[in-house]
Formats: sequence, C-alpha cells, structure tokens
Amino acid sequence: MKDTATQNTVFVRFNPPSPEVNRWHLENFFSGIGPIKKCSVISSTDKNGLGYGFVKFVSIADARVATRKYNNSFLDINDKKYKLKVELATRPVASESLKRKIQTEAPKGTEKDVSDEILARRKRTSRVIIRKRTSR
Repeated sequence: MKDTATQNTVFVRFNPPSPEVNRWHLENFFSGIGPIKKCSVISSTDKNGLGYGFVKFVSIADARVATRKYNNSFLDINDKKYKLKVELATRPVASESLKRKIQTEAPKGTEKDVSDEILARRKRTSRVIIRKRTSR
C-alpha cells in the first residue's frame, strides 16, 4: 500500500523543460479537479526549470482523477505547448550508502527503521523572515 503522505500528491513532468512553467500555471491547470493544498515546480539553483513539479490535493480521490484526466495532456503557456506526464507521487528512495550509515549509527542490538530515520533527516524546519522597516 502507498504511504498516506503521498497518496494525495501527483508528480507532474512537463516536456520540454522550461523556467517559464511555474507553480501558478500548475495550480490553475489542476484546480479544475478539486482544491489544492500545495503546488511546486522544481528548478535548479541557476533558476532553470528541471521539467517537473508536484501538486498536492486535499483529497486522495482528486489526485487519482488528475492522473487519469491529465496524463498525456498539454499545458498551453504563451502559445507554447508543454506535454504533461502525470502520475501518483512516491516517496524518494534512499541511497544504499545513506542506509548503511544510519544502520551503523544505531546502537548494538536495536533494529532501526531506516525509512523513518531518512525522513526525519530530510524534514525542514519552518523559516521566519523578518525585515527591518526603514523610516521614511
């Protein structure tokens, strides 16, 4: 059975990859299916689009409908068409070296659940940005 954290998330690959495609384009495109919790497009550090993103729906059923309805469809942005490949998202698989490292760090005689440990290491904390006001 799929992990419940990813059951309502779809993986979207668009071809050709382009920095022109942003999260608002995906959000507008997929919002016809149902309410969206979160939407993101992945780009490299030099702001070039890598050609994929994620759409997290409120409902698991909406994610499944989106995969059936929008797989192999086209997204039209500024008179340019991007072919979409849409499928249910899966959790990332950890590398063997990271698995070995976690298992060797575990105390002797204890079984360590490697997948939970990997997720704990990857979690990010919330960030708060505070800007100083300048007097006018």
